[in-house]
Amino acid sequence: MSYELNLASPKAGTVPTQTSDVSSQLMLDAEDNLNAPTARGRRAACGSYRSAAERLAKQIIATARTESGTLCSVADVEMEASVLGQLVPLVRGFALSNDEKGKWNTFSTVLNPGNHDDDVPSTTELKVMRGNLRAIAKSHRAHWTNGLVA
Repeated sequence: MSYELNLASPKAGTVPTQTSDVSSQLMLDAEDNLNAPTARGRRAACGSYRSAAERLAKQIIATARTESGTLCSVADVEMEASVLGQLVPLVRGFALSNDEKGKWNTFSTVLNPGNHDDDVPSTTELKVMRGNLRAIAKSHRAHWTNGLVA
């Protein structure tokens, strides 16, 4: 278990936030810019959500392979596929539902352009991505006996 310390305000002092893994930390990082009124701020949130989706995909793939008898780490998956476009076809094979498969496709179509020089998703679209990532992470953590590979 790890924690991030944030200085909320000089008056309130330091606030510890529990972060259970890298993907959770990236999700927290995105929150800082989620409601930004500028495209630049939303682009930063989009980048964090994309990184969180990539990390979560790697964790799901590594966990599923390990559970099926082939010891696998996030680093092993990273060597095979490092970016969202490469990871989506792999992680879809371990989706727990057809709905989840569709969500993985949506991450690519919404988060990839927003992370580059294309149009940045709206705050509403980013909130949908956040909700989908949270739901997938929660269902996979519950599905696997020992949770997700870190």
